[in-house]
Amino acid sequence: MLKRNSKLAWSAGILYHSYCDYREPIKDRGYLLLLLHAHLPYIRYPEHEQHLEEVWLHEAIIESYIPLLNVFEDLLNDKTDFRITLSLTPSLLEMLSDKLLMTRFQEYLDSRIELAERELSRTRSEPGLGRLAEMYHKGFLTTKSLFEDTYQKDLISAFRSIYQSGKVELITSAATMPICLCISLSRTAYGRRSRSGQYIQAVF
Repeated sequence: MLKRNSKLAWSAGILYHSYCDYREPIKDRGYLLLLLHAHLPYIRYPEHEQHLEEVWLHEAIIESYIPLLNVFEDLLNDKTDFRITLSLTPSLLEMLSDKLLMTRFQEYLDSRIELAERELSRTRSEPGLGRLAEMYHKGFLTTKSLFEDTYQKDLISAFRSIYQSGKVELITSAATMPICLCISLSRTAYGRRSRSGQYIQAVF
């Protein structure tokens, strides 16, 4: 709970009262745009068999990208009428199309399955932890099946297929997007941002 005299509570109160005092009644119906943004910094260390930063990519694939593709496919199979925009940055696309990183992802996923199997044995006499281990084991196996069998270890083609359905609009951003709002748009910077758009057109 926020203390009444804390700076955060004070700031929140100012924002709330400003909204209540100055908001205008909505006269016309507006529009809702759902936009999901997928981005990771470029990480690739071929000189190391295992590198901690690459786990960042592996976990994002397991927890976000494959589940997202699976949800899109379920919606399409159910003939659900939906529209959504997904932003995929150049650095992420480069990593998802990198054979070395995808091979390492597969190895990482196999190691998670092995760990979950050991946890199933270890927590056999503990119902609560046992159910948790079972949930993770089942989830990892599902992810492995989707990655290897459904998507044929090619997530770029999977996103392309979703895009071609017409339900998902793909956009991108500049590869240096964190500083785009902090720099003036020189001709050089503008040209590099324009090439980001050309890049995603070439991919999809």
